[in-house]
Amino acid sequence: MEIYAYFILILLAWGLWGFFGKYALKYISPTSLILFETIGAIVIQLIVVIFLFYYKYRFETNPTGITLAVLTALFGVIGTILFFFTLSKTKASVLVPLTALYPVITVILSFIFLKEKVTLVQSVGIVLAIVASVLLSI
Repeated sequence: MEIYAYFILILLAWGLWGFFGKYALKYISPTSLILFETIGAIVIQLIVVIFLFYYKYRFETNPTGITLAVLTALFGVIGTILFFFTLSKTKASVLVPLTALYPVITVILSFIFLKEKVTLVQSVGIVLAIVASVLLSI
């Protein structure tokens, strides 16, 4: 049950992220949005890290894990920059459903490289998600 609460919170957070990003673009340029979003993210993430250090969470220093974490950040930043520039040129109701298909890339890569299984039901779900995203963006 706890996992579903997290799922709902993630959906809410990402939905608000897209909404507030589009709303901010009414008042500032994409470059300004990226600057201030980055500053905000750094401050918030530093607070989280300080909190984790305070509660003595363990931080691993495996070079492969660190490299992959940096690649996670790199592609997250690239996606965010491209998202906001594109959002400034189109409607949120079009862009957000289409970009919400990013898990399909994750599923495909996880299937190929991590050898994760994809069931028939999940495959049908992926196809339906693609159809739904296209219909939502029309």
